[in-house]
Amino acid sequence: NFIKYLDVLEKNRFREIVNIVEESRSENSQDIMVLDQLNFKKNGFFVEFGAGNGEKFSNTFLLEKKFNWKGILAEPCKTFYKEILSKRSCAIDQRAVSNKSGVEVNFVEAENKHFSKINTKKLKSKNSYSVLTISLTDLLSEYNCPNKFDYLSIDTEGNEFEIIENLDFTIYKPSIISIEHNHNLKSKKSIFDLLNKHGYIRIFEKISDQDDWYKLKN
Repeated sequence: NFIKYLDVLEKNRFREIVNIVEESRSENSQDIMVLDQLNFKKNGFFVEFGAGNGEKFSNTFLLEKKFNWKGILAEPCKTFYKEILSKRSCAIDQRAVSNKSGVEVNFVEAENKHFSKINTKKLKSKNSYSVLTISLTDLLSEYNCPNKFDYLSIDTEGNEFEIIENLDFTIYKPSIISIEHNHNLKSKKSIFDLLNKHGYIRIFEKISDQDDWYKLKN
């Protein structure tokens, strides 16, 4: 995917991007895209969930470690918690980001922990446990997120639209959003219609794979 991105970026940034690609941890070059779109900004602010172990497939590890960004990570998977604490310096929350706060839900750890998610089908599993939810708006408020921040990364294995639908865009306006739809066409269209209404344009659709990437028009 990085090679595909090289084909669409502005050529005057080619050298800057090639110089940092080995430090990228994103699955599909989301961190490279964010830096490119924001002119390699330093001291920015990110919000990412699910965050995994904080490094592998992380869209914000590079931003924090090399460009001095601050931010918020949310990841309810218990197996990842010690790793996140050892790898990251930003705010870390163990609740499951959802459409509303304070609900006790069943969370299932998949064999591949990166696919762990809220168990909406109420299936029994020996690798499940209860976690509390928090809405995205409440998460941002609790950790004093700037109203206009730089990057929002959403990957929750299924309830992405419900989460973003309940964000108060009159308060919070991230400059760049990457949000997983996992090739679900209904979810993809719902996300597009919602974000378009709030002033976002979709960028690099042909190379963003299981995500869609959005940029605030102004």
